[in-house]
Amino acid sequence: MATGSMVLGLVVAPMGWVLLLAATVTPRWREFSRRPGFPWDVSFSDGLWESCVEVISVPGRACQAIPQETAISWPMQMLRALTVISVLTGVLSYSLGHVGVRWWTDSPNPKLTGTAGLLLVLSGAMYLCATSYMAYKVLENMANPQTPAGDKFWLGTCLYLGWSGGVAEILAGICLAVNFQRKEESSAGNVAAPYELPRRLGRATILSPFAELRLTPATQHRPPASAKGGPRADPMSHHTRPGLCPAGL
Repeated sequence: MATGSMVLGLVVAPMGWVLLLAATVTPRWREFSRRPGFPWDVSFSDGLWESCVEVISVPGRACQAIPQETAISWPMQMLRALTVISVLTGVLSYSLGHVGVRWWTDSPNPKLTGTAGLLLVLSGAMYLCATSYMAYKVLENMANPQTPAGDKFWLGTCLYLGWSGGVAEILAGICLAVNFQRKEESSAGNVAAPYELPRRLGRATILSPFAELRLTPATQHRPPASAKGGPRADPMSHHTRPGLCPAGL
């Protein structure tokens, strides 16, 4: 039967995964509102795949792919790889967790659920690394006095989504990983004892293995031994019956 930690892990895991997916595809890793030289109602935001411009007074936004030199840089390639692998690992671990719990039976597989938990922890850790690196670069750019005022972006909404989703994935993974220590249910109650002692009126009666003697063919016709000190049988008694004495005696 599934334990409480298994159920909790499988409930929290998809919630964190949705947050990670939303953070990956949404272009709000860094934002800039009221940028110098632009109207006050225009906001800018950048993501891993595209950059967007949004006018508050006009519904909708205009987006385009990020510049080529930024897309091919190793930090952006690393961020993309970490986020995509994290999302795919989350899907794999969530599916593996359901297989390990085995809802259709009463005996879950602790090894599969534990492995799914470790993969979830890995998924959350990778995404936390990606969001933390982006936050570090944004804060470093803001603190640099040589950075123009129009290029000092702020932390975007997706960073908070990524942090929340990463923590949720790690917590869900821990709930599943603790099942590595879960012992299999003992079946000693279903195993019969090597022998049972018969009971009569509440008192145990121990039966000796020699209580029932089985005669072999060699001992079936053996005459019984005489008791110690008792009269011995006369070997000639069968020749001296009454009335059959020899003549002349």
